[in-house]
Amino acid sequence: MNTAPDRFDDLHHAYHARVLAYARRLCRNAEDAEDIAQEAFLRAYSALPRFAIETSFESWIKRITFRVFLDSLRLRNRRVRIVLASELAMEGALEATADSESGADSHPNLSGELDGLTAPERKLLEAAFVYEKSPKEIARDLGKSARWVREELNRLRGGLLRQALLNGQST
Repeated sequence: MNTAPDRFDDLHHAYHARVLAYARRLCRNAEDAEDIAQEAFLRAYSALPRFAIETSFESWIKRITFRVFLDSLRLRNRRVRIVLASELAMEGALEATADSESGADSHPNLSGELDGLTAPERKLLEAAFVYEKSPKEIARDLGKSARWVREELNRLRGGLLRQALLNGQST
């Protein structure tokens, strides 16, 4: 008999190494990464009834892992004001930089991070956050898969947030 816990054990076994590697990239600390990965799988198990079958389990568990990472930052009283308003700030900064070269200065938490992006990365973020295009629309425009767009947006957002958090700690 193949029960839900058995199926989840199979998923855990199949994806644990990838989730752990992702958590290590996020927090750059092996012990914290173990805790984050474990908490992500616990949350995934609890939310399993809400898992959309058409969604990739790997993408889903990585989104959960990223949220656990952000929660761990909040619990340690790190400066996370950029996380709480990340999408609004990113939208505003991208809109401002789309209108003028110096527009990012009005959002100092993201100005340096946005300057470090390549032109294709900026266009991808702009399409998602300024023009509010769906991953499917962006994928069609770029000739890529929607999954690639979602993963790339998650990677970019995670990198921007992580960089902003690190910069916020040094001030």
